[in-house]
Amino acid sequence: IILPSYVENVHDKLSENIHEVWAMNKIAAGWSYGEIRDDVRKKHPCLTSFARLPMAERRYDTTLALQTLKTIVSLGYHITVDKPPARIRSIKLPNDPFLQPNGYKPAPLDLHAITLTSKMEELVELLAENTHNVYAKERIQQGWTYGLSEDSVLRRSPHLVPYKNVDDAIKKANRDTASETVRTLLTYGYILDPPSTEALEGAVGKKDQVKYDQRSYRAESTYAVTTGKWYFEFEILTPGPIKVGWATLSFIPSVELGGDEHSWAYDGHLGCKKHAGGTEGYGKQWAVGDVVGCLLDLHDRTISYSLNGELLLDAMGGETAFSDISVEEGFVPAFTFGIGQKAKLIFGQDVNRLKYFTVCGLQEGYEPFCVNMNRNMTFYYNKDESIFLNVDDMSESPVEVTRIPPGTDTPPALKMSHRLYETVDKVNYEFVRLSLPVTCNDEYIDELGKAQNWEEIRRRQRGQLAGRMGARHP
Repeated sequence: IILPSYVENVHDKLSENIHEVWAMNKIAAGWSYGEIRDDVRKKHPCLTSFARLPMAERRYDTTLALQTLKTIVSLGYHITVDKPPARIRSIKLPNDPFLQPNGYKPAPLDLHAITLTSKMEELVELLAENTHNVYAKERIQQGWTYGLSEDSVLRRSPHLVPYKNVDDAIKKANRDTASETVRTLLTYGYILDPPSTEALEGAVGKKDQVKYDQRSYRAESTYAVTTGKWYFEFEILTPGPIKVGWATLSFIPSVELGGDEHSWAYDGHLGCKKHAGGTEGYGKQWAVGDVVGCLLDLHDRTISYSLNGELLLDAMGGETAFSDISVEEGFVPAFTFGIGQKAKLIFGQDVNRLKYFTVCGLQEGYEPFCVNMNRNMTFYYNKDESIFLNVDDMSESPVEVTRIPPGTDTPPALKMSHRLYETVDKVNYEFVRLSLPVTCNDEYIDELGKAQNWEEIRRRQRGQLAGRMGARHP
């Protein structure tokens, strides 16, 4: 998305005001400036002027402002510029407690006179989610991963989760930030023209729509293991997005491997490992023809990977990809393939087909996952099907069904009508399915009775045909 020059010019002012609003709210919550962040004493090094912010924080605010403008345009809103007010005021905050030891005092724009319409409130909600996505993307690029608590040393954060799972307080803060952003644009004389209803719903629909550009597989539950040390190989045949690893029986195939707390994945396409939605650099990128060894140790509760017989290392030089894994459930091999991707699975029914097992795995006490098996292992995979609800069971259905009883010469019928009146620019389509039940008699008839019934049906058909022919030729 390319922004017009008159729109792109405002993103510096927008990013600066985002920081000023954040600093004001932070100080109001009891925080003050400190050279090192201390959550206990509520000290924060970013409570300073925008120009003196650390490069990473300044880049985050600038990126957020730029992405916000691009998001507004991508949602179909038209940004035009009008004559700005002659004077744009800032909020005059008292020195106590807003004046910091370093001489900084926030000065956000005074936006109390700007009110938002319902269309603008819808935009605020969409931008709030975008704020979280920008934050998560920046943190992951900086090497942060998901953790139960904030840890700046190990770079772990509990907020690297999908927006629907974000804490309500953070959602409110994101909405406030988005509201301040929209009102800042309006203050500087920009006009946000909302798109038509159809265009807006199309944009929102694209955001909520699940992208089915991948497919996940996991072994059948009967193959799950709860003890021992297990090994299988995975040969890369195409240079695209593939994830390989292990999953428990609670893993839902509709989620990509490593996308929940029940699966652990190595993504050699990007050179990283994934678990519970978090991503961390690991190993190195693979190439077509490489063989990945997947090692599961349920005694020491670890998962490791090898590439062409060489154990992969993390950023700290450790040979373990995942440690302290939960062993309450059984584990099975699992994978996620992108569109058109291929791989060769070798589970060890024939040990001689394992290329690197003797190099890495055998000496460490691992066993082939399908040792002493002759049959191929069965897999489950995700497949999305439409779900239909019985109209009679719905408390509020947009579709009304009227049953028309049969007549002397007409069969029964169903009349369907839509309860809601729809305009031209807003049309809702309903997908319906007609289910015809089959009723069986308590006792089945014999062959003679079947022949008699069939002859009776044919006699009626001949009579109806003769009646129609007579009506046509009196």
